[in-house]
Amino acid sequence: MRVFIVTGEPFPNGMAATGRITCYAKALLSAGIYCEVVVCRRTEVFGKTPKNIISEGSYEGVNFKYIAGTPLRDSNKMCRFCHDVRDRHRTILYLKSRIKSGDSILCYMREDPFAKRLQRFAHANGVKIVRDLCEYPFASLHLTAKTENRCDKYMRTTFRGFDGAICISQSLLNLAVKYYPQGNYVKIPIMIDEDKWNLENVSPVDIGRPYIFHSGTLLQQKDGILDVLQAFAEALPSLPKGVKYLFSGDVTRSADKIRIQEIIETYNLQSSVRFLGYLSRGDLQRYMKGAKLFIIYKNDNLQNRYCFATKLGEYLLSGNPVITTTVGEPKFFLHDKKDAYLVPSGNIALLAKTIVEVFADDKSVQVGLNGRKTAINNFTSRFQGPILRRYIENL
Repeated sequence: MRVFIVTGEPFPNGMAATGRITCYAKALLSAGIYCEVVVCRRTEVFGKTPKNIISEGSYEGVNFKYIAGTPLRDSNKMCRFCHDVRDRHRTILYLKSRIKSGDSILCYMREDPFAKRLQRFAHANGVKIVRDLCEYPFASLHLTAKTENRCDKYMRTTFRGFDGAICISQSLLNLAVKYYPQGNYVKIPIMIDEDKWNLENVSPVDIGRPYIFHSGTLLQQKDGILDVLQAFAEALPSLPKGVKYLFSGDVTRSADKIRIQEIIETYNLQSSVRFLGYLSRGDLQRYMKGAKLFIIYKNDNLQNRYCFATKLGEYLLSGNPVITTTVGEPKFFLHDKKDAYLVPSGNIALLAKTIVEVFADDKSVQVGLNGRKTAINNFTSRFQGPILRRYIENL
């Protein structure tokens, strides 16, 4: 029994999606199931080649292969289209040469039309195929009629071609059952790579002042960046002198950059807020280790009600205190002032008050340590391995 993860995401270097794929593979391998990542398209922009990128090999024990033989996309639009068509055909041929009856395909391609072709191939060859369901299909900021219609059509057609789905949240599992009760489903929440994000032996950054650290997006839609900045501004007079708020990423590329700058200027936060740009993984770990507090403030919108931020698990694993909202899945795992601080979405005054509480109360240290235990006992890939194995076997 083997599992082939077919994806259009970059591998092994990438963002949150790449991290979840890596955790899937490591969880399966730790449970004794061979797993291979098959990248069915070229993922890297022409002329912006990442360092040390290769098209085939093994990454931390996970075998992977770019079907095209290269991760680089062509600069010509027509060539890119032709390559996409050809590479997907090559993916089918590759799977045909490798896959056997009893194996499984995990489709990590969101709502990509290529899934239909993968479904036909799988069922014609006695292979089960499931998809990763980690976001509401065609998720957007607000639940519009267009979003609902696109989701409804997809769930009634393409989704029914899968034998099941691995759902990141209870809301998504309920959605899957609603449209296709006969499917085989399992809830696998956020997964964290404990080898990568265990900070016990990492030397923390010391900037001479306590600081809050944020390494998510700089967007109001996903991470409530504007609300967080305003809450920090309201809390600042009651915080220890010199407290900083450090953000990784490039604020000039944020869709909310103008409003971010307006808040900074309105509340005179120029000396208290610092944008660090993009950080290497090593530097990111060092800033995380030295942080006094993390805030992951998800607003109540369609995307956040159904998804589950992997970044939350990484923050918790650090052992430092975390403030998050009650939107979506976290409330099923976390308890206010026990292993995290839970604040309702949209309550900026309470968020500011909670920031002050974390800095003033020595109990926040224990809350952070409890959060680490919760992460280890629920979100590590090794913990999820046996659950995934049973699910794959029962297909």
